[in-house]
Amino acid sequence: MLVGLVTANLAPHVAAETERRQRLRLPPFGALAEISGAGAPDLAAQLAASLLVQVAASEDRTLVRAASWEALSEALTVALGAVVRPKVRVRIAVDPSRA
Repeated sequence: MLVGLVTANLAPHVAAETERRQRLRLPPFGALAEISGAGAPDLAAQLAASLLVQVAASEDRTLVRAASWEALSEALTVALGAVVRPKVRVRIAVDPSRA
């Protein structure tokens, strides 16, 4: 990217980044959400059972990736409906669609 900035030609960087995002199914070629908060582990456990998404959880947050925003929305809806909601906070930040 630095070479692109110096030469004022970002096309190679953009092409490489686009290819990387496409291979990894990252937005805009897939859908991504971050779940955090005290209730995140329970929601992550429900999502991990779904065939529609891939879940990567750490101690303080969970990333959820799906092939499309529709699949992500469906998985989140089903998981939220299945979780017994104690009075703990859950934050879901969905990377917006760029389609």
